[in-house]
Amino acid sequence: MTRRRTTLLALLLGWCAVDASAKGVVQALAGLVVGAVAGRFSQRVPGLRPAGSDEPRRPLFEAEGWEGEADVSDWEPFRLLGRSMVDYIADYYQGVESLPVRAIVEPGYLKKRVTQREFPTKGEVWSDIMADVESHIMPGITHWQHPRFFAWYPAASSPPAILGDMLASMFNVIGFSWEASPASTELETVVLDQLGRAVDLPEAFLSSGGGGGGVIQGSASEGTLVAVVAARTRALKHMRRRSPAGVSDSELLAKMTLYASDQAHSSVQKAANIAGLGSNLRLIPTSGSCEDGQRCYTLDAAELSEAMREDEAAGLTPVFVSANVGSTNTCAVDPVRSLGEACRRFGG
Repeated sequence: MTRRRTTLLALLLGWCAVDASAKGVVQALAGLVVGAVAGRFSQRVPGLRPAGSDEPRRPLFEAEGWEGEADVSDWEPFRLLGRSMVDYIADYYQGVESLPVRAIVEPGYLKKRVTQREFPTKGEVWSDIMADVESHIMPGITHWQHPRFFAWYPAASSPPAILGDMLASMFNVIGFSWEASPASTELETVVLDQLGRAVDLPEAFLSSGGGGGGVIQGSASEGTLVAVVAARTRALKHMRRRSPAGVSDSELLAKMTLYASDQAHSSVQKAANIAGLGSNLRLIPTSGSCEDGQRCYTLDAAELSEAMREDEAAGLTPVFVSANVGSTNTCAVDPVRSLGEACRRFGG
């Protein structure tokens, strides 16, 4: 078992070993230490008040600017406040280990706080805005950059990455076409090709290969949706050419079938739903048995082939297979090569 799996399993077993009453004690203790933790962090980040404190707000930023009808084209306040913001960010990262990893708030907490205010018609002093960040936003943050954050997946940042975000905000371009922003369009292609080569993807996956190429999406779920829609579009073109005249697209869509294991991420089902193919998705059962060298909880190529064969015999058309390369539940890796060979036999 890999170190990563061992660590995750140990964490899971450790939490499961805590019964309901003990969890309540843990939550109560967490609530008691919030004030002390925030107090420690207040020494690192200027102006941060301990939770529940009645202390008056201390100004976070000495420079004021953009208040009321101020001229936002005046860049001098930006220079001054920007330096303070860099210090604030650096202090946050240097002190984040002093904060609780999870937010200690109840659902709906923020609405109760901010809906009591009227929508502002004029700008506020920046120090007041940052005081609101401390009072209302910071308590509701789950700190993904915390050294003890082990949930979901890594989302690490770094000083160069933060500065890169500043550059992106400075240009503030929308890259929906080459003309809209040649540099961002071409940079995306170049970097994703380099990334593809770094992980040894076949040339067919790269833009230089002629038929492939990567596109940055907002999340893995969006990537799944794009893949499903692309497969649907490609299959529709092929099915039209083989179908008699007068057959509608809706009739062809009804004949499409998609496949994944029962360990597939929920985004696969959601993507199929959005693409209008939700009822066409086949979730093939996996086995937790690891005997005889078999992989646990993986999609078996023989079972996939059998499912596609049965669907073809019923007049349906297999168009999409989702393979796991590290499933959410157990980090299981499907036999991608074998699945690809099965798809090829059915015209994939």
